Parts: sequence; structure tokens; C-alpha cells
Amino acid sequence: MRYGRFADGPEAGALRERLHAERPDLAAIDLNQMYTQLPDGTLIIGDSHSTATAPAPFQPEAAFTAFLAEAEALFDAPAPRVIERWQGVYAKGPQEFLIDRGDDGVLVLAATTGIGMTTGLGLAEENLAAAFGWAAAMEGTS
Repeated sequence: MRYGRFADGPEAGALRERLHAERPDLAAIDLNQMYTQLPDGTLIIGDSHSTATAPAPFQPEAAFTAFLAEAEALFDAPAPRVIERWQGVYAKGPQEFLIDRGDDGVLVLAATTGIGMTTGLGLAEENLAAAFGWAAAMEGTS
């Protein structure tokens, strides 16, 4: 519901209403359930999105408690043991991407809605290919 392509869909409104009615605690911290398991079995769990002009360096423990409780319920397993925590601070803008040609031919690219991990490589490839006349890496492969 937080990303443009999904937020604009017809189902987003109904889902947003259901989330706020059934789980206002998760809606309040903008919980975004994501799981990545590393080869050693370690599980990366995240994330939440707080928006501020000057974000505080701290997050409420309620967000971390919610992550663990949701993982416990989803996987029907004991709450994961926390090894370390990470907090990212992201640029935010009126559009999903900042694409600008700076002085001296510098190309400036940024994902400005928290979708950099999933779109960053494609954003770079597409814009570098266009800027320098390169062929896209996946073009013509089978």
C-alpha cells in the first residue's frame, strides 16, 4: 500500500481500511513485513517506515516487538533471537525517483520512497544505458 504501483490499485483502499481496523498498531508504525534468509540460516526481518524532516536516531521498541510477534505467528515458531538491529535513513521526495543531470555531466539517481533495494539496480542500468548509449545488460539474452 505504500508504493506507487500498489497504492494506486483499486484494492489498496480496501486493504488500507482493513489494516487500520484490524491492526492499527501495525499501521501506526507502517510495518512492512519482509524476510530474507541468509545461507547460514540467519533471518533478516524488516521493516518499518517513519517519516520526518529530521528523523530521530531511535525507534520505539514497539516496532521491533511487532516484527518478532508477526514472525512468530507467521512461521508458527518461537520468536526469533535478535542478534543485531539496523536502522536506515532514506531520502524521500515527491516522486518515486530523483533523476537529474547535474553540472559537468554528472548523472544523479536516487530512489526516494524506500524502494531502493528492489529498484536501484534497474534504475541505474536503465539510466546509465540511456545516458551513455549502452545496451541494457539483459537485452538480447535468452
